[in-house]
Amino acid sequence: MKGNKILPTLFKKGDVTMTATGLTNETWKIKLFMRQDVSVEDKKCIDLLWVYDFTFIRDRLLEEGMLPEQIIDQSILEYRKFMTLLRLGYPQLAMFSREVDEVWHTHILFTQNYTKFCDRVFGKFVHHTPVSRSTAIESVNNSVETFLITYTDVFGEPSPLWKLQKPTGVALCIPTREICYPTQSLKGSVSNPVML
Repeated sequence: MKGNKILPTLFKKGDVTMTATGLTNETWKIKLFMRQDVSVEDKKCIDLLWVYDFTFIRDRLLEEGMLPEQIIDQSILEYRKFMTLLRLGYPQLAMFSREVDEVWHTHILFTQNYTKFCDRVFGKFVHHTPVSRSTAIESVNNSVETFLITYTDVFGEPSPLWKLQKPTGVALCIPTREICYPTQSLKGSVSNPVML
């Protein structure tokens, strides 16, 4: 992560300001952190996730023309939200935004950074498993519904980037060195890996 330098505002909507390193004025986080079912460890890891420097992802997406420039910052913001829901322990959440999935794919390409990010935020590696014909359609439909409910519960109304599209992937957490210790969270448990 970068030191304490001032970064330009890349995205501003309502009470949320996005810079290349994260959000400021997160009223959703204040509300979330007041909940009794969010542990101290979860709060620490969520804070880290929201200040994690994703400038390299933004640069790669822009340089390679993988996404239109005007939606890159919003896509990174939604990637942070998706990962926040995973950190909170919500199981069976489908990835059905092509734009957010592109951010995730790009992050995975930076293997050392992605591994370090997973270790520090989740205490385990988050695998990306594409949805294929053999994926149980009922399970995917349930995970889309669960995603929409949990997203709304934590962040409010979903961004237009989450318009219903065919799910593109799921995530599976496999334990590695624990830096932020997973705890009994909002959903799921430490003994059961979380599958999105």
